[in-house]
Amino acid sequence: MKMISSTVYKGRNIYSHKKCIKIEVDLEGYSEIPSRDIESFNEKLLELVPELYTHRCGIDEEGGFVKRLKEGTYLAHICEHIIIALQNSVGINLAYGKAREKNGDIYIIVFQYKYEKAAMEIVKLAIEIINSLIKGSNIDINMKLSIIREIINEEAIGPSTAEIIKGAEKFNMPVIDIGNGDFYQIGYGKQGRCIEAAITSETRCVAVDISCDKLITKKLLDIQNLPVARGQKVSNVLDLLRAADEIGYPVVLKPQFGSKGKGVFVDIRSKKELVKTYDYLKNQFKDIIIEKYHEGDDFRVCIVNNEVVAVSKRIPPFIIGDGLKNIEQLVEDINSTENRGRNHEKPLTKIDIDFIYLNEQGYHLSTVLEKGKKVFLRQNANLSTGGIAVDYTDAISDENKEICVRAAKAIGLDVCGIDICTKDITKSIQNYCIGKDSSLYTIQGRKGKKKQVKNEERNKQKIFELTEIEIPDSISVKDLAAEMKKTTAEVIKKLFGYGIMATINQDLDFDTAFLVAGEFGITAKKKETVTDEDILFDDSEDKEEDLEVRPPVVVVMGHVDHGKTSLLDTIRKTNVIGGEAGGITQAIGAYKVKVNGREITFLDTPGHEAFTAMRARGAQITDIAILVVAANDGIMPQTVEAINHAKSAGIPIIVAINKIDLPDANVDKVKQELMNYELVPEEWGGDTICVPISAKNNINIDQLLEMVLLEADVLELKANPNKQAKGVVIEARLDKSKGAIATMLVQRGKLDVGDTIIVGSSIGRIRAMTNENGKKVKSAGPSTPVEIMGLTEVPEAGDTFYEVKDEKTAKHLIEKRKREAREKAFGAATKVTLDNLFEQMEEGNLKVLNLIVKADVQGSVEAVKQSMEKLQNEEVRVKVIHAAPGAVNESDVTLAKVSNAIIIAFNVRPIPAAKEMAEKEEVQIKQYSVIYQAIEEVEAAMKGMLAPKYEEKVIGNAEVRQTFRISNVGTIAGAYVLTGKVERNAGVRVIRDNVVIHEGKLATLKRFKDDAKEVSKGFECGIQIENYNDIKEGDIIEVYVMEEIKR
Repeated sequence: MKMISSTVYKGRNIYSHKKCIKIEVDLEGYSEIPSRDIESFNEKLLELVPELYTHRCGIDEEGGFVKRLKEGTYLAHICEHIIIALQNSVGINLAYGKAREKNGDIYIIVFQYKYEKAAMEIVKLAIEIINSLIKGSNIDINMKLSIIREIINEEAIGPSTAEIIKGAEKFNMPVIDIGNGDFYQIGYGKQGRCIEAAITSETRCVAVDISCDKLITKKLLDIQNLPVARGQKVSNVLDLLRAADEIGYPVVLKPQFGSKGKGVFVDIRSKKELVKTYDYLKNQFKDIIIEKYHEGDDFRVCIVNNEVVAVSKRIPPFIIGDGLKNIEQLVEDINSTENRGRNHEKPLTKIDIDFIYLNEQGYHLSTVLEKGKKVFLRQNANLSTGGIAVDYTDAISDENKEICVRAAKAIGLDVCGIDICTKDITKSIQNYCIGKDSSLYTIQGRKGKKKQVKNEERNKQKIFELTEIEIPDSISVKDLAAEMKKTTAEVIKKLFGYGIMATINQDLDFDTAFLVAGEFGITAKKKETVTDEDILFDDSEDKEEDLEVRPPVVVVMGHVDHGKTSLLDTIRKTNVIGGEAGGITQAIGAYKVKVNGREITFLDTPGHEAFTAMRARGAQITDIAILVVAANDGIMPQTVEAINHAKSAGIPIIVAINKIDLPDANVDKVKQELMNYELVPEEWGGDTICVPISAKNNINIDQLLEMVLLEADVLELKANPNKQAKGVVIEARLDKSKGAIATMLVQRGKLDVGDTIIVGSSIGRIRAMTNENGKKVKSAGPSTPVEIMGLTEVPEAGDTFYEVKDEKTAKHLIEKRKREAREKAFGAATKVTLDNLFEQMEEGNLKVLNLIVKADVQGSVEAVKQSMEKLQNEEVRVKVIHAAPGAVNESDVTLAKVSNAIIIAFNVRPIPAAKEMAEKEEVQIKQYSVIYQAIEEVEAAMKGMLAPKYEEKVIGNAEVRQTFRISNVGTIAGAYVLTGKVERNAGVRVIRDNVVIHEGKLATLKRFKDDAKEVSKGFECGIQIENYNDIKEGDIIEVYVMEEIKR
């Protein structure tokens, strides 16, 4: 079954007086097949959606629909009931729906809805359930329903808005939804008025800003001589303690900008408790206020147009024990009642327990309360966290009404809620104000005895039995004693019993602290600490209205030589194949192309088996996979691996059957082989798109790209461009002149030049940013690949990067990551080379072969490292002790010397100083340009199979000083021989910035105008390289010959 179209009716319509959605569905051949004829369909359906048991379905009794199922009913009818049942399961009480045949397999389903976006997601889920039951596959319905609930929470209007709309509808006034959230228009034309929640078209912008800032509100009300709690903003612990001493205990700590009672801690009575609470809050909120705590009940007064319209007494959530159930079970009973829901979907909100407050009272979730025992679960009475409200509109005194109206006028709000803390709302709160001694007193000056009694009551501390404490992973003896309310001597005595001689400042690990606490009958739990990552990285879920459509990121995967890079070459109209050693793509490239006015980002992944990790990484960061399969080869080992990577990443696969222009191409054979891996082509009744193409002759490439865009539309790819920038490192390398260079894919937000980013153990400010064409750009949005400069170190390919504002915390995190990396130790063995490796193995001197891997780019480093570490036999295993991009330097040689390692240089060369040092210290540097040669040589050495062969011998180096272009000949390099000599017909490598960019053969060698057999050190010469003209000034030409050696 699939949905063809949908129509939303937001008012009365031809189908119903209620608002409805009409969808057209295609039953795809199942219009004449009842559910009873589909194996296990009915049983599994009722198991997935148990709400269907209550549906009547034309039979006036519960279970009517189940009877229809057993008799045999059709998929469109079932889909209608599933949609209604799923809406019921997420708290939407609706019942209307019907299904009618339109033409053959095409059916119309009409159903009532409340929330449009949620309803459309439920339609998709209903169709997915039916398709999964037909195919016999599994579906995680609970996870999908939780996502739908979140959509409902975003879509649902708040209680204030709902009451305003209800009032307007009571007077038959039209209400129009004009945007996401709580934006509505009441009335039409010039008489129409817009509202957003309780903000009306008459509300002043500055008044809203003032009301959101508790500190400014407090100051403004204080100027008007209105009774407010004395307080101030604090920025550090010293400010905090000084302010507390001035104000006097008990105090309240809360965020300056907050809502719904989050982060409010009341009745704090000691310095220790105050500092502990402040440390907790500062990790969650930037600005914190301290103010005087006043005992009393919590009242909320609602003001509309300078008139008191409602007053409620708010009571914190509480439970009453029954002597049987524990606290957790009692809370679950209350939360499961019909009048409590998530957020404000029902009159009351589900209770959110304040565990800190609960533990302070000496209780935990498993505590069973005695019958009639009343326990409050939070200190604040906010309705958003489970509090209840009692109507006090008729009880409030006229003086208090006047005070509230004055407060609303002072702020400038036409609709507002004012919180009052008082023991008696019937008496004027103006009789209470704040004196210099920070204690309450009346205007009549009633102090003395009454105040003394109050202070005596405060000094009587409630004594609770301590049964649980929360401690970090490591804690000192002194702090552990303080947490358990014991003396350090008692704790040290217990430790002595475990054979531990400890001092008061000695740190204990969690396990030891847990045992000691248990000796005192206290259960220790690990404290949930706020990490640097929590502070720096914003991974919260985005609101639907903040998301914008982004280009799809497409990975091109497949077997080696099946034409992946050729396909990208055709799309980009450039040629990158010629520069690949051994015909293998050995680094992931990222490119952005424009198709029909829309952008697509492509990733190219290697096909060789050594590059499994790079291919997997390519699948994990993309939205769609193009699987390239050669029509003449069919499914090959790396094709299967690519399919598995794409499936594990959960991305759709589009199959490009390439090389259809070849005479032995067999497209149907490829499709048949795809069936073995659950990839059923669309034309054979499946859902896998297959496009026959020829990358070489540009056949059907446009059709392939159209399929990619179509799949992207189905996926509805979106990202928040205004959030903290985040993305992933595709590739990284070390450039001699520019430093660390990283190719990154931005996944959300916008990355700008000048931003500070953190990635792996590196931090840096972006100095320059270029796109895939090498052009400088100032910013990059979602799904955009860019190359950046400015990092302090070369990051690992696949690392996640974040844009950060708090550089101090970011540097602290980097230091921690580096410290953890340094703690990894490695062992040393005797000096070893590939030549004597087997001899040492036979002598029993070698158990571990240490290797240092250096390569041109991070992706190649990763591939070589993983390939080497797979090599092992009974006598020896390979251990890569260091792997990084860039030329071989002195520190690499030093590390190789102390750890007896061999250096594998892949597409890079040692700098002159490192080469000289390696010869002196007898450290072997093996140089390769094709990965399987390196694998074969190390493997052969481990098996004692290094047969006599030719060995490469570098005989000289020359520096290009000038280049000359001669027509019909090519580019001639005017070079100066730096070391050794240059021989005619010798092999050469062109090295630019310590990276090998070409390997070939010397075509001609001249001194002045004469041909020369060889040119020695200190002389100039003219050099031409066979079939290569991209020589530039400053290039180093390495000359080598192959000499036969005896083993």
